[in-house]
Amino acid sequence: MSYRRIVLFCVFLPIFCCGTVFGSTTTVDLPITLDYPMLQTLVSRSAFPEPGDKTTLVNEWEQCVYLTLARPRLSEQAGKLRLEMEVFARAGTPLAGRCFHPLEWQGFLVLYQQPYIMPDSWQLAFNTVSTELLAMDGNPGNISSILWNFIEPRVIAHLNTLHIDLMPPVTDLKGFLMPLFPNQVRDKTEKMLGTMRPGDVNIMDEHVRVNIRVDVE
Repeated sequence: MSYRRIVLFCVFLPIFCCGTVFGSTTTVDLPITLDYPMLQTLVSRSAFPEPGDKTTLVNEWEQCVYLTLARPRLSEQAGKLRLEMEVFARAGTPLAGRCFHPLEWQGFLVLYQQPYIMPDSWQLAFNTVSTELLAMDGNPGNISSILWNFIEPRVIAHLNTLHIDLMPPVTDLKGFLMPLFPNQVRDKTEKMLGTMRPGDVNIMDEHVRVNIRVDVE
């Protein structure tokens, strides 16, 4: 997985200011920003690995019971991460090699999510807050309760397992910061970088900002 397009933007002024008065401790946020095209690529690779940015969650009895997701799109809406994807679902009754009374629905499922960092592993995870169904024309979609109860838990369970590894950019950030400080304060610099821990995750108009917190003495 390549993180070349992840932008490392650091707020250096508070660090240097605090570095001149060691003795007091200040907490500083160092943001890592992930723009939506990059985040969408990472989500597709992890959760939609089939050709055409697709994933098949259920395929039983020759597609009599069938559920696929495809072409995720990410954006911001009302302070949440908006994940929209195409859905095709079929739920029938297989009997004697035939599929009886299949119910079908095709449209878009929108998940509104709040990303967070798992503190022990530096994995960016996603908590689904609410969902929305849209028809193919983009208007609110209508669906039977049978199909909705078939679709929703499987999609949310699949996407709640989606994790993006932030350890590579965090390691890059440490390597980027270390040479900026003089050798005389190397021990204090290493101690500062050792306090790195997850902060808040902010959903912005054009990117997701992951705050990495450090204690500066």
